Amino acid sequence: MVTWYLADNGGFEQYSDIPYDQLYCRDCHKPLCVNCHMVAGDSVPQSRCLGCHGLVQLEWDSHADVHQAAGMECMQCHSSREMHGDGTRYYSLLDEGAMDTTCEGCHTPLADNEYHARHGNTIDCTACHVQGVVTCYVCHFETELEEGRKLSYGQYAGWVFLVNYRGKVHSANFQSVKYRDHSFLAMAPFGAHTIGKAVRQCDDCHNSDALEEYSSTGAIQATRWNDCERRIEYASGVVPVPPDWQTALEFDFVDLDDEGNWVFMEAGPDTFQMLFGTPLTREQLERLAGQDRADRRSGWRVSR
Repeated sequence: MVTWYLADNGGFEQYSDIPYDQLYCRDCHKPLCVNCHMVAGDSVPQSRCLGCHGLVQLEWDSHADVHQAAGMECMQCHSSREMHGDGTRYYSLLDEGAMDTTCEGCHTPLADNEYHARHGNTIDCTACHVQGVVTCYVCHFETELEEGRKLSYGQYAGWVFLVNYRGKVHSANFQSVKYRDHSFLAMAPFGAHTIGKAVRQCDDCHNSDALEEYSSTGAIQATRWNDCERRIEYASGVVPVPPDWQTALEFDFVDLDDEGNWVFMEAGPDTFQMLFGTPLTREQLERLAGQDRADRRSGWRVSR
């Protein structure tokens, strides 16, 4: 959390001007034994994991996951070293060596099929097998500071962003926050717990709605404010992050008025941060656009 927040890293501190150690949220991220262990040396039930990692439960509420359906629990994939550390100071879970868990740790060799044969060396498992990410949209930072609680506009599911990470195309997600008249968004590689056995079809990525929008307009409206219905609409499906991501990916931000209603704030963000991973290249987008899409279905969803 500190890494992403610091102004020196382009983080939200540049707008809040509040040191991290003065934030309420710091208390949730302190590495204390009692965060997991009720009694020293006891085994940790999955309910303790989900007590902090509530996003995983939201993912399972939105998408079936093959591992959860099989009865697997967190520690069957995540190692004790990940939980307790190894003496190395990692600045993010995305640092090289910070995490042990990989799909290939269990799924080796990959199943023999045309998709793995064609994409196995260039596309990470997550890009095809993550059904979708769950995104909490527009955290209201004033509420965090004044009341010590989290408040966001809403939660979106059913979309997944694509970036480059460690030499392969990888699924991604983002967090967004507003404070006073500033809007901020941080994007990163992200492996959601929404794994499916057979998720993507060719036309889900090749000439997706978002890619077609980018090809025709030079922009992708990821979220947009519907002024008539007074709510945010958001894109669905696969959203490739283009080379000019800082200007091409467009997000409408909202704020609370004096009556507690969400209202349009601005087209943002003011700052778009990506500390890990890189956008797709022009050549990658051209390859994605090389296959016509047979199914022309609407790509917009609505959420309050």
